Amino acid sequence: MNKEEIEINESGLIALAEEKPMALVEQEDASLASNIALPAYKDVDDGKVARSVKDVFKGFSTATDIKFNTVDDLGNYVEQAMSSIKEARQTSEAADLCNRAAAMARVWYLGATIDKSLTSSNYGANASQRLATKLHRSVPWIYQIRAVSTKLSVVDCYLLGVRGLGSKHLCRLAQVKDDATRRGIIDTFVSMVKTSDPVQMEEARKAFVTAVNNDQKKNTLDMESTDPYNGGTAELVSPEYSQLIKAINTWSGWLKKPAAETNIEELCRAASDFFLPASLPDAQSRLDEVKGAALELRALMTTVKNNLEDAIRDLGELQNVELNS
Repeated sequence: MNKEEIEINESGLIALAEEKPMALVEQEDASLASNIALPAYKDVDDGKVARSVKDVFKGFSTATDIKFNTVDDLGNYVEQAMSSIKEARQTSEAADLCNRAAAMARVWYLGATIDKSLTSSNYGANASQRLATKLHRSVPWIYQIRAVSTKLSVVDCYLLGVRGLGSKHLCRLAQVKDDATRRGIIDTFVSMVKTSDPVQMEEARKAFVTAVNNDQKKNTLDMESTDPYNGGTAELVSPEYSQLIKAINTWSGWLKKPAAETNIEELCRAASDFFLPASLPDAQSRLDEVKGAALELRALMTTVKNNLEDAIRDLGELQNVELNS
């Protein structure tokens, strides 16, 4: 199957087309991804390898000078060895797939717990923002992980996880607004991946990513008739181009003041030089006022910092974008 891009038709099903899919940011949330240190030559010798093989293949002998009476006997040995190797691979891969599925189901349970806590508990104003600050996360991340549990089922997450999708995929999928479209993407992807064949899984994953991206382009971009960043002409370069350039220019304007060194110096100098004599009227209440205001500003800055880290990452990944043919 050579077709790589998918589009959503009116029934919410996925049809394959002939264009390259847009790239998804990451497959997995960086804080959930595992990076296992792999051994190097300095860490391994023949004895360690032999012990490792014997741990996996019970009763295995590392002897290689076995005497076979006939070629058929040698052939039987090879067939048995190949069967044993295949069985070990299947056991390992099955365990890995089950672990991935369980991990993605656990993401659903996490989202459901956060959602129920924030909606049913009296945490006061700005609970999501305060939770994001506590976790050193962005507020959008809180909304995204909650949406996984409200827009997807735990079975969806399990079946998508066992087919190789990660937490980022789940969060993006949960942002598909139309229920029928989202259901169509899920059901089509699950039906496309019937085995753990890596080629089949990769092709289906590309189709999945393109379907989600196409839906989000359709529902989030402002399809204006003119492009003010193309010389003010009526010629539209592309909605994606206009939306991104507009957002970049808007944010550049917003960030000029906090980026100015003199503005930051003024705040830092005022904070470091601050003192309040106890002899002043209402000194304690004034001090409490300053401390409270400082904590509120610090929390706001922390949230902005976390949000900006997400934006910085996504803007950096624009350097990997290539022209679509």
